Amino acid sequence: MKPDKFLQNHSGMSPSEKLSSLVQVLTGPDGCSWDQRQTALSVIDHVIDEAHELKSALLKKEQEAIVSEFGDLLFTVEFLSRTLTEIAPEEAAARTLVEKMIRRHPHVFADVTFHDEAELKRNWEAEKRKETASRQRFDQDLPASLPPLERTRKVLARASNSGFRYLRPEDAWDKVWEELFELEGAENLEDFESELGDIMLALLTLARMKEANASNALTGATGRLCDRLEKAEKIAGRPLCEVPYDQIRGLYLKGKGSTGPRSAYFNYCGVSPWPREVRKGVHRAAQWICRDGLGAALGLKEERDELRRELAEFCGAPAGASAVLVPNVSQAALGVAWCFPWNPGDRLLLGRSEFPANTAPWLAAADTFGLQPLWWDEDRLRTEPERGYSELEALLAEQRPRLMALSAVSFWSGYRYALERVCEMCHRHGTKLYVDAIQALGAVPVSMGSLDYLAGGSHKTMLSPEGAGFLLVSPEAAAGWIPRLYSWLSLVNPVEFLVSGLPDRIPSDAPPRAADPSTLEGSSSNALGYAGLREAVRLLRRKNPAEIFTRVQELQDELEDGLKELGWKSLRALDPGHRSSILSFDPPSGVDLVRFQQQLAERGVSSGIPNGRLRFGFHWPNTHEEVCYTLECCRQVQNQEIVSRDRSLFEE
Repeated sequence: MKPDKFLQNHSGMSPSEKLSSLVQVLTGPDGCSWDQRQTALSVIDHVIDEAHELKSALLKKEQEAIVSEFGDLLFTVEFLSRTLTEIAPEEAAARTLVEKMIRRHPHVFADVTFHDEAELKRNWEAEKRKETASRQRFDQDLPASLPPLERTRKVLARASNSGFRYLRPEDAWDKVWEELFELEGAENLEDFESELGDIMLALLTLARMKEANASNALTGATGRLCDRLEKAEKIAGRPLCEVPYDQIRGLYLKGKGSTGPRSAYFNYCGVSPWPREVRKGVHRAAQWICRDGLGAALGLKEERDELRRELAEFCGAPAGASAVLVPNVSQAALGVAWCFPWNPGDRLLLGRSEFPANTAPWLAAADTFGLQPLWWDEDRLRTEPERGYSELEALLAEQRPRLMALSAVSFWSGYRYALERVCEMCHRHGTKLYVDAIQALGAVPVSMGSLDYLAGGSHKTMLSPEGAGFLLVSPEAAAGWIPRLYSWLSLVNPVEFLVSGLPDRIPSDAPPRAADPSTLEGSSSNALGYAGLREAVRLLRRKNPAEIFTRVQELQDELEDGLKELGWKSLRALDPGHRSSILSFDPPSGVDLVRFQQQLAERGVSSGIPNGRLRFGFHWPNTHEEVCYTLECCRQVQNQEIVSRDRSLFEE
């Protein structure tokens, strides 16, 4: 039949009537052989395909495509209707549908009132269960051909309509985080797939609560991925399979619209971002506490006991050294300052350029115990080593201080002190040596060796949460420990009254344990912080501080050379044995250091300016790309400063 003849014969019909006649012609004796062979089972797949194509057009909001795809869907539905004529006549299907919809809407067609939508949906689900009385499962009557996301969506809808649902999105988020942690801990393929299913279910539940369509979200994300990969191949001028692996990520970022890293973090000497392993350790501990409460607290206490041993090994402490968990290096210094066996008039030696955490506690002790502080210029060991050591030797010999406090690494210059040499000099003159190693441990090889006290923090180069520091005390120093700072866990048999089941065991007048630095741990600990620190110690041992130090020095070489070209003066030691993870610079003449740092921060470069120097704190996560980006930003800022200064002079 010619097109014109078909249209002429049906000119008086409505578009829908023409569509019905068209399908009749195609499936009739003189129609298409392919159309004549189709059955309801074969046509249904075409209905599904056309529905998906219409959905895609709707998502893209393409008006012309929407009209076209809707027509295709109408055609396949009409085709399906004709193939179902014998087994499911349209009139019977319509009659059944009308009866069912009236029954499921009693609030519209009967005298029934629902107080809210949740009650309405529960009734809907109840009516559906009555219609399929044999249904025992929420997925029993769902077709096997349903896509997994759609199948899950329907099951979740049925469960929610039946009352099984979260009342708040926050609860759904908690489940997502719980499942994510369990997925991260899966150790084999079977467990991983099981946990993967659980987290997908949790995400789909959250999506439902947020009224988001997970299928649309995934389709959109996949489309964006394809767009970026296509752009990456265009930029490369060849298929990605022909591009070296180490270049692919850069091409992908360009395809995404990014030219590379737009930030650089060089403040590991301030506060460090947590690595994945640390975050995982904190989250595991938090989940454990949320689930088991006291049981988890006791379990985490056992883990902290193991952490003490690991810290002693990590820091190269001698056998028998005490590992004490204190919140930070300030508390470590306070603990030693208050529990040291002082005599009135004793002298203690402090550095003028030290961070106040390593001077203020000692000065407070001096006021309390009648001590005499002695000050010396410890930075002279950096600027004039021989003169510095001579002055130190003279001070130790003439003044005989009972204790000297020194940082392993200067917080502002990055200079690493020769601890073994200083310790030998102190001990030769009867002086105990306390070392604050917060700017060294984790990024610089450090060994406690013969030091009397070694304090470490958690939130800088140890890469873990704040408030989880530690103090190592040699056996000889511990022997003279006087417990002047203590609480209930410092007492002899502190928990007997809680666990013995016997009355009258409260240690009201019990003494603290003698010669035991762990008396500083007098009460509850930062359980989450130490859970993170434990994972950090294990991570750093695997990375090996010596290898971390080598990598850091290579990156510092690049940054130092670049900033020297811009006129900055490096404070980095010539001798690698005195270098650290900190690289500091004196600014060129005329540079406003505060403004310069602020301009870097606005560009995503995190640095510090302690004691009038520009400071960069490195660690193993830093990259060559970060160094390059930082140098690029420094050039931009410095050029802007020069232009601004020249304009100001011209205007004057």
